[in-house]
Amino acid sequence: MTDSSIFDDMDKPKKKYCTCHKKKQYKSLDGQKQSVLWTVYHTVLAVELAIIILIEGVELFDFCSYWWGYN
Repeated sequence: MTDSSIFDDMDKPKKKYCTCHKKKQYKSLDGQKQSVLWTVYHTVLAVELAIIILIEGVELFDFCSYWWGYN
């Protein structure tokens, strides 16, 4: 059996509440909430960049296969 008096001077740990269900508010660097237009615009930019990278990769693969004689 333990002596509980050794824990009398210690504080109990505070309860931690789950924060995973709270909706995140995305804010810009100056603290203002970002608009839907900003989010859509940057999503379109990211998709366009991915398409460009894919096209360039295909062209590079085609060039390398031609250069090394793979047909």
